[in-house]
Amino acid sequence: MPESTTTLPTTTPPSPPNPYHHILPPPFNNPSSTTSSEQHHPPLDLIAQGAESLLFRTVFLSPLQPAALKIRPRKTWRHPTLDKRLTRARILAEARVLVKLSGEGIASTSGAGKGGKAGGGGKGGGGGKVKEPKPDDGKLRNAVPRVLGLDWEAGWLVTEWISGPMVKSAIFDFTGIGRRNRQGGAEEEGFKGRIEDGVKELLGRIGTVVGRLHAAGVVHGDLTTSNLMLRRDGGSGDYEDKVDAVAGTEEKGEQGQSSDGEDLRGEVVLIDFGLALQSTADEDRAVDLYVLERAFGSTHPREEHLFPEVITAYQRTMNELGGSVKGAKLGAGDVVVRRLEDVRMRGRKKSMIG
Repeated sequence: MPESTTTLPTTTPPSPPNPYHHILPPPFNNPSSTTSSEQHHPPLDLIAQGAESLLFRTVFLSPLQPAALKIRPRKTWRHPTLDKRLTRARILAEARVLVKLSGEGIASTSGAGKGGKAGGGGKGGGGGKVKEPKPDDGKLRNAVPRVLGLDWEAGWLVTEWISGPMVKSAIFDFTGIGRRNRQGGAEEEGFKGRIEDGVKELLGRIGTVVGRLHAAGVVHGDLTTSNLMLRRDGGSGDYEDKVDAVAGTEEKGEQGQSSDGEDLRGEVVLIDFGLALQSTADEDRAVDLYVLERAFGSTHPREEHLFPEVITAYQRTMNELGGSVKGAKLGAGDVVVRRLEDVRMRGRKKSMIG
């Protein structure tokens, strides 16, 4: 007589809780936004963690709207009132810089923002006329992430997701393939020159973007090839194309996908404006360039001799957009580059003294 078998019902094990659930502010601590479900809500994936904030990959408002979520957790060792005040100030400062650079708030002659009412500032309290954007306005619109939402009380900021590699990874892959091909016997006349030409062209684009940034009255504060990305999707594409297979910060970048290792194509995008400052001081601009120069030399020592391409493109862009200095025959870019020499000398002395 055959033995009877009993089929036990299968149960789906519950999804593991999000390890960062305790620091996620509303609405990101809702179960629907932290676990996969039939509504296509992806998990919140930690991409990078710094001293002040955490960066997550998520979606915002729509399952097809990939986004980068930056959270500034509460500092329990700091007085609650002071902590709240500092978090609010830093979230708002970063958001204001991004909105300004993306062209979403074009200033009027009376100081009102885009779509705002102009009035009360001029003689007689009359309203001013909103300034029409020039053809050159908005050149940085695609060179910075768009702000999608924020809550300064809860301490979070959501920006668009940038699909593409870090400049750091792209240069590593591009120059690495060139070296491997040469070592493998595939060297040809001018091969090394073509590799260098590709890097020089990219550095020229970086110098142009930094020049536009400074001409807009903003200093980044932390310019490195890890905070520069190459947008590869042109701002469109399906969710899967934008956020699949994003892993660690070193190989894949802080926001985007890994480099395909074939070229340096893509639009240069500046990210991480947590230390940004609205300033037109030549000293601040020169220090910004110096930080980028030192970071590039330490990260890409083989390509350090190509960095003057950044300075050349920066100087040209600033001279075009920043005009000339009053009382001098120098352009704005010329003055900053001269100041950069002073900053370099101070940096060398500090390195010698220790």
